Amino acid sequence: MKTNIQIPEKFTANEIKRIAFFGSADVDTESQLYQEVYQLARAIAHSGKIIVNGGGPGIMQAATLGAESVAGKTVAVTFFPKDMPEFEGRDALNEVSVEYKTANYIERMFGLIYYADLFICFKG
Repeated sequence: MKTNIQIPEKFTANEIKRIAFFGSADVDTESQLYQEVYQLARAIAHSGKIIVNGGGPGIMQAATLGAESVAGKTVAVTFFPKDMPEFEGRDALNEVSVEYKTANYIERMFGLIYYADLFICFKG
């Protein structure tokens, strides 16, 4: 099917530098979805793009590990609520290049949107 949709210049591949991965924290590391996210993030990072996620387990961890397997750069926007000092904030196994800490889920969501140029959303 042909389309007349024009992609504005500012959204061309050269301008997209940071790609955010959204999805469930409850994805098992042995699942097919986890492995697919890992491979996708790996390929994207290999092309020089920065991987952005929420710093948690599941989809977020798979994206980080995939990017880092090719020495890619990663950014996490994490959630550290002041009224919950025992809250972990992020997955300890999800070690990223740069971390931005937020006080609540809304700030975290807006941070993920702010720090990315393109979004990939998975179930969850």
